[in-house]
Amino acid sequence: MKYVIAFVASVLIASPLAAQERLMLNGLPLREALTRTTLADSIDPEALAAASAVEKPVPMVMSPSFWIMAGALEGATVADLKSTFSVLGRCPACSEGNPIMKPFINAGPGVAYSAVTALNVGMMYLSAKAKKEHSKIWWLGPVVGTAVHSWAYYHNSHLR
Repeated sequence: MKYVIAFVASVLIASPLAAQERLMLNGLPLREALTRTTLADSIDPEALAAASAVEKPVPMVMSPSFWIMAGALEGATVADLKSTFSVLGRCPACSEGNPIMKPFINAGPGVAYSAVTALNVGMMYLSAKAKKEHSKIWWLGPVVGTAVHSWAYYHNSHLR
């Protein structure tokens, strides 16, 4: 049994050595090619230029801060519209003060929610595009939109 183990071990050890002698590199046996080749011969200038090119890191556009902004904007928008329709339902003399939103409000809640959500999606698209282009003020549009809708909700909730 020990002769079988010795034979298998010698075959396993000798096989890689024999295989290395047969490997060729640039038309020479591997050992000879490795001793003759210098590091400068093996570097491709184009590959080196491509590897050393400095690329800007791609920001994570759909980051948690992006989704927090989107959620805050949509939440403030829904609160604003709900309070607007609540005021219009209990105050016959009241009307929408925003001339751009007035036709949507007069058309009903479904149209108003759809229109404002479409505007919010557009704003978040532009914000994502600005963030992808490394703009430092990508967050400004959603924050201003959230502030305006929050103020409108506050205003509507204090109307009697």
